[in-house]
Amino acid sequence: MDHRSTLLIELPPLSDQGASELLDLLQQLFAGLDNHYYAQAARHHQRQREAHRRCQPDTPEPCDPPF
Repeated sequence: MDHRSTLLIELPPLSDQGASELLDLLQQLFAGLDNHYYAQAARHHQRQREAHRRCQPDTPEPCDPPF
């Protein structure tokens, strides 16, 4: 299996310990961001779902103009 990076940057080689510590740091960072912004992201996704439901074909008014 090929595990080369699909990122836009070249990642430096790390020791096993360094890779583990980096992943731990990134997971903690993500958890902190997720905890901080979760409610806002949830509201955004709820509004997106509601807008999508309003734009279903069975609605009398189209949500987007044809041109």
